[in-house]
Amino acid sequence: MNLNEQRNVHIKDEFKKASSDTGKNYPSANDKNSNASAKKSISVAKLAIISAIAIAIVAVLAVVAVNMSGKKTNDETPPKALPTEVKENAGNYAGGPVAVVQQNGKYGVIDADGNVVIDFKYENAGSIGDGLLAVCKDHRWGYIDLNGNTVIDFDYDDTTTFNDGMVCVKKGDKWGFLDKTGKKVIPFEYSSTGYFYDGLASIRKGDKYGYIDKSGNTVIPFEYDEAESFNDGVARVRKGDYYGLINKDGGILIDIEYTQLDTSFHNGLIYAEKEGKLGYLDKEGNIAIPFNYYYRGVHGHSPYDFEGGLAGATMDEYSKWGYIDQNGNTVIPFEYDEVRPFWNGTFAAVKKGEKWGCIDKTGNEVI
Repeated sequence: MNLNEQRNVHIKDEFKKASSDTGKNYPSANDKNSNASAKKSISVAKLAIISAIAIAIVAVLAVVAVNMSGKKTNDETPPKALPTEVKENAGNYAGGPVAVVQQNGKYGVIDADGNVVIDFKYENAGSIGDGLLAVCKDHRWGYIDLNGNTVIDFDYDDTTTFNDGMVCVKKGDKWGFLDKTGKKVIPFEYSSTGYFYDGLASIRKGDKYGYIDKSGNTVIPFEYDEAESFNDGVARVRKGDYYGLINKDGGILIDIEYTQLDTSFHNGLIYAEKEGKLGYLDKEGNIAIPFNYYYRGVHGHSPYDFEGGLAGATMDEYSKWGYIDQNGNTVIPFEYDEVRPFWNGTFAAVKKGEKWGCIDKTGNEVI
């Protein structure tokens, strides 16, 4: 493989990393009751991990070899675009998936083969939503399509991503909403950005958050210190130091009295912290699992969420981790230094000392 081919592989690898969806490439467990299927899943998981390690080693050796050689053959030509930074997965267009990248201080768009879709000429760029990309030129923001045509003029001080046919943009110190033609549909009178989910947008007016509909009508009053987007008809809100859940009518589902609260239910339960202890509530706000556990914070995928019927738990700040079921029974002993949720309800990554491995739902080590 010559240097040009090495570089093109680098572009494809960078694109794949940018467009990967963390947490979805987990082993499948379609037949949880079949021992044969479980063994097959274990073998596939092991093979996938070994293959990934082998590929990584080959890639590293290839890069080292190229760097050590310092030579360039006569038949090598520069690639069409070698991005110094893959900013993010941008979306898709008629020719397939694309990514926003940065090269030499300018932003453009490439496809999965490294071909330039939009030239590197913008000071900054957002991500694609509803077929439009926010880009910055001469310190002003506007929107282009994936043919590079200007769709919304460069008139704005800041922008977000189109979602559900609308976008929140900033003029001066206020935010408002445009449609895909650039027409103003909600006035510039808000103090923060907002996105529409389930027909409502959480947005700040003055120093409080509330919810508006797509006509700009206030649906839930501006009375919260924090208000998150609706998901499946519920949203987490905060007043002072305490969190709760509300429905789309503004009704209280979970009382605003918890110092920590998950943003959504998992298998019908949601974790919460109160007076330094962690427990679980059902969708009516009743205590499903007593507040006997300790909350250590969340980094990446939350171990507290019930995935496959089990959730990670620890008794205090320094004790070991284990797993409990939805009745609060200990299923896997408290003997790990760190734990992760079960992937598709099948395997979980766990740590003992400085080493990581994988266990199944019975606690047996599979990796």
